[in-house]
Amino acid sequence: MRSALLFLLVLAAASVDAQPRAESPTRAFERSAIVSLSRRFFGGRQEAHGTGTAKYQAPLGIDITVQLPWSRRVGIDLGATFHGGARQRLDEGTDVRISAVTLSHATVRGALAWRFKPFVPVYLFAGGGVARATRFALSGLQGSATEPELNFGFGVDPRRHSGTGLRLRYLASVAYPDDPRVPGVKARGPTYDWSLQAGLRLPLIRHSVRSTP
Repeated sequence: MRSALLFLLVLAAASVDAQPRAESPTRAFERSAIVSLSRRFFGGRQEAHGTGTAKYQAPLGIDITVQLPWSRRVGIDLGATFHGGARQRLDEGTDVRISAVTLSHATVRGALAWRFKPFVPVYLFAGGGVARATRFALSGLQGSATEPELNFGFGVDPRRHSGTGLRLRYLASVAYPDDPRVPGVKARGPTYDWSLQAGLRLPLIRHSVRSTP
């Protein structure tokens, strides 16, 4: 996790130095769609007496985000992430058990995004959303799980002056696991997940840039 964050920060610093001064965006966020690959790492969801901590384990998923301008420095993020082929995982000390049963995990969210200045590649965001899994994380439980969550993090657009470009993002989620209401099983308190995303930013409507001497 630390190495991934360090990589994004180094890339952001390098992109600031490489930012051309001839053209500056007039606002921090354009109308754009971002299609990304997403890898989410899940915290514990449920605990059962004598069986350890249950969580999800998911392969790469797909994230689609629409970004809209609100003011010169603030934008609105509306997105959804889908992980198919996820599995139930049980951590018992140093032993890890992965269920053969697969499930789907999806999240919808909204957030406010903000840049220090319109041309700066790095932006911050914070908001919330709802996640739904077709099964609980603990194997053997019946039904699906719905979890509200708070989201925050930062993104990097290495080439702010171009309409189409790379988008990198670190997304942290404070999730509130669903309680299955089964004797001997309890939902953990707020749990921490984090995601790394890399994708392509596509403009929905192009706008002009102003030239600076």
